[in-house]
Amino acid sequence: MDFMVCVYGDNGEEAYFPEINRLGAGVELQSYGFKGAVSMKAWDERLALHSSLRPKIAGRAAVHGPFIGMAYDHKDCLLMEATRRRMDMTFDVVKRLKPDTLVMHSGITPLSAKSEEDAWVKAVSAFWKEEIKRYKAIGVRVVLENTAERSPDTIVRLLDAVGDPSLGICLDVGHANYASDLKPCDWVSPLSKWLKHIHLHDNNGREDEHLPVGRGNIDFKKLFSAFERYTPDVTVSLEVEEKPDVIIENFRLVLAMAKGPVNG
Repeated sequence: MDFMVCVYGDNGEEAYFPEINRLGAGVELQSYGFKGAVSMKAWDERLALHSSLRPKIAGRAAVHGPFIGMAYDHKDCLLMEATRRRMDMTFDVVKRLKPDTLVMHSGITPLSAKSEEDAWVKAVSAFWKEEIKRYKAIGVRVVLENTAERSPDTIVRLLDAVGDPSLGICLDVGHANYASDLKPCDWVSPLSKWLKHIHLHDNNGREDEHLPVGRGNIDFKKLFSAFERYTPDVTVSLEVEEKPDVIIENFRLVLAMAKGPVNG
């Protein structure tokens, strides 16, 4: 496993880059969803900020792309045009920042009938069969993150339909913990064929709290055992909403939990 820390880059986190680098970790740059999407100016400012931070990242880099309204099967042509424009803007971000991973949300909404799921998989797999080509050409993988899915089934169907190793899955364990009746560790095996990236945070099973690991009710011992058994090459990105010093302290705990004691 490789490890990363999710950062926005605009709340003092830059001061902790040397420690992140010392720990042998990478950085996942956020957020082109909430913070970057509010205006064209905000998007450009976020990209400029991340461009200034990128040379300071010694390890692997990832980018979390936009997600508000990002459905890949819009029937309304204007909404689909907006999605495609955001995807073009996201591709430009990736070309400039040169991460190895782009995280996007799956776009799965509640599907009440099998016919609706079939239609969704058909439409969205057609979108990604084309979209992934340009990322594959520059050596970047894209991973689709679960949000409110109750089970791994639909996202696995999608990835099987696309069938391209450059498109994978990001398991957000916090989302799985509050949205699904399955425990997060029970998602790992069904996703394992396509699972490439993890968002790691905690909650108490009721809402998306993004707590530090150990402050909720997720069994991380079982979770890391499942990673080791089914997806030992996965990247694990700590996505905690806290002050930077708390995040770094929690990240050291994660490393100790997964890899044994950290020196220093």
